[in-house]
Amino acid sequence: MELTQTNALNVFLGENKTTSDILLLAFSQYFEKIEVVHNGERYEGDPLNYAFEPKIGNDYKIFPQKNNSFSAPQRLLEGLYLPHVHHFIELDIPQIVTQLDWKQQQRFVVNIYFSQQLPLTQEECNQSFFFKLCSSD
Repeated sequence: MELTQTNALNVFLGENKTTSDILLLAFSQYFEKIEVVHNGERYEGDPLNYAFEPKIGNDYKIFPQKNNSFSAPQRLLEGLYLPHVHHFIELDIPQIVTQLDWKQQQRFVVNIYFSQQLPLTQEECNQSFFFKLCSSD
């Protein structure tokens, strides 16, 4: 059995601003647990290892500035004109499972559980959660 390292996933919550805002709120307030299912095995992550915060602030500037001062106009531009910029979260898969046998099975499922029902339809959920593999640098 050849195991391969896992990586984190960047997740775009979706193009619909209202749906993405609901999901961001759910991750910050109602997140219960996350699990990865691969090759019939379930790997459950420790919820204490996850803190979903919006990617807003000095570390996530869209329009870099020369100085590190507070920029209200920048925040206004990002919030009003680039509404999807902060609708990203990171799922740290190595916190759940560090290695998987990708030769045995190339598919996996990520199940995310919340402590309450979210006010979203199945269609809204289908139009959400677009994954991108993070580099392992």
